[in-house]
Amino acid sequence: MARGPAKRTVAIVLDTTKLAERDLIVTLLTEDGALERAVAKGARKGGSRFGAACELYRTSDVLLAPGRTLFVMTDARLVEGAPMLLRDFEVLSAAAAIADCVKAASVEGEGEPVVFSLVARAFEVLSTPLDLAHLHLIAAAFAFKLMAMLGWRAELDVCVGCGSGDVRWFDARSGGALCSGCAARVEEAELLGEHRRRWLRALLLCPFSELASSPVAPGDAAWAARMALDWVRAQLDVGLKSFAFFAEL
Repeated sequence: MARGPAKRTVAIVLDTTKLAERDLIVTLLTEDGALERAVAKGARKGGSRFGAACELYRTSDVLLAPGRTLFVMTDARLVEGAPMLLRDFEVLSAAAAIADCVKAASVEGEGEPVVFSLVARAFEVLSTPLDLAHLHLIAAAFAFKLMAMLGWRAELDVCVGCGSGDVRWFDARSGGALCSGCAARVEEAELLGEHRRRWLRALLLCPFSELASSPVAPGDAAWAARMALDWVRAQLDVGLKSFAFFAEL
């Protein structure tokens, strides 16, 4: 049950679900990093006062009033200057993959402000012209960065099994890099060349804007997206259908 006083906040729309004939249930990431769900009454009706503010991946200033089970959205206005994602299938698929990660990693009503900032920065970069390879990079970087912020940082420099610095393998379920001896006992471990290990490090450490302008082979970018998907799935034990679809584009 949504309790307490009304809540005014800046929020990013991560998901919408139809309710009755004219309403929507809107899943929001608020500026304090919390995941909240709210009913937007009449949002699907022509001329609704909510208008574009309830569209996917928009950033809006919203007023949420406590309801019987969910918040009720009583006001919503687009934030001036906030990024608007291009209406392109690949871009929207990348945004859906990012939203997938946030919903899987978040607990409703709880959160960290840094998560909101991370999503806002990722969507800002997605609003610029990018090819599919760079969209794969941004989504992969988001997943690894988000998980690191929440306590699941991939170990890349020493073997998670024995501490050896001679690491040439990677396994998501093991927690990261493995030496050859430890990898021999992990059936799904993947052999990493130094080139791709550098890419994993870049996904964790480089800003989205730098990744968006970095030369990358499509094969490396698609591989990075699949690695990020495996990492989130392994740590959270979730399916991530939208991310899985995007990773295969």
